[in-house]
Amino acid sequence: MAPKRDRLCRRAAAGASTPLPTPSADVFFEILSWLPLRSLLRCRCVCRSWRALISNPAFVAAHRSRAQPLLVAATKDPMSWVNSTLEIMDAEGDAVRRIVYLGVHWKFLASLDSFVLLTSRQDSYHSSAYPTVRVINLVTGETVATCSIPVDWPAGRGSRLPTWFGFGRAARSGALKVVCIVFPERLTCEVLTLGDNGSSEWRKTTPPSGMICDSSDGVEVNGALHFLSIFQTHILGFDLESEEWTTIHGPSGIIPTPWEKIGLAELNGSLCIARAKRNTVNLWLLLDVNKAVWINTYTIKVGHVVDLVPLRVMCPGGKLLFYYRRGRESILQVYDPRTGKLEKAPTNIVGRIGLCSSHLDRRLRVESLAYVDSHMTPTDITSFASSSSSSSSSSSDDVERDKIEQCNE
Repeated sequence: MAPKRDRLCRRAAAGASTPLPTPSADVFFEILSWLPLRSLLRCRCVCRSWRALISNPAFVAAHRSRAQPLLVAATKDPMSWVNSTLEIMDAEGDAVRRIVYLGVHWKFLASLDSFVLLTSRQDSYHSSAYPTVRVINLVTGETVATCSIPVDWPAGRGSRLPTWFGFGRAARSGALKVVCIVFPERLTCEVLTLGDNGSSEWRKTTPPSGMICDSSDGVEVNGALHFLSIFQTHILGFDLESEEWTTIHGPSGIIPTPWEKIGLAELNGSLCIARAKRNTVNLWLLLDVNKAVWINTYTIKVGHVVDLVPLRVMCPGGKLLFYYRRGRESILQVYDPRTGKLEKAPTNIVGRIGLCSSHLDRRLRVESLAYVDSHMTPTDITSFASSSSSSSSSSSDDVERDKIEQCNE
């Protein structure tokens, strides 16, 4: 037995000394193109060949198609519970770029591509000021439009009037539109189409046939805004092209109770219903609009949650990025359906969280990685590069950028 054991040991030793084959460039291309941006920037410092690969336009295009969208939200001032700043951040909750100081006057409502919709705060019950909407271009940081809502606003009521907003893009024409539904005495629907000259005006259109749930602002999916009905068993859809209303029936078997919270969201291009009941949240995706076919895709045990909003299914792996609100604070988390575990991202976000275009990441140098959108004009690229270099960032981002630049040298 001893000689046989010696022969096995010698073979094992010989096999251990045999060098492993080096992966081909295609293998590195496939693996690196799935990495998040922060890891990818570190990989550029490994060697010259990796830096050349990551700077290749073909790699940039592949990484861009697989990149996770960035988040946009308001972060609270450490010295105040009221003041906030609009920021762009990655899926891990790290700040990428600060856009504008909101103070106590504005709050973040919705985002679309490279634009965000803000509404003026009307927190005082005795305020008689008309509420105002403001659209900001995240690339340049400039205000595209600022308009007050042309509704007969009773003095002394302030924002106590039921008001719902929606922000979306028409499917065929591509026009950006803001929709406001107000209920001073009867439902009134106003539409604001954003023009190139910034002189957009509100105009009346057909209001919905039924009342809308108090906390249901519009969710844009495939060129239509969706509002949850007050009965929470069906959805009111507003086509941004034809400006006509339709009704979509919700999942069968959902009977709202005082102990349940039902909300709408957009999840990877589909309309989603999130139902929170006791310690469990179920997410339903709409597969067929005409036949109202829904499928229960996620069941998450997160403890007592009042309002859970899914953001995106992350690739690869199918992890779900979502957030829920606790008072004014929003908790960003990642759910892994394979293990059932939750990962919390440390943030100081207040209010809602939206998605925005991935090319807004200031850490991705336009000139070094050739990360230029085909739809961006030379003026947009110049503005983006100058605003990225001049915008302030956290101390951790500064340290990270200095490390990267030292490696590149």
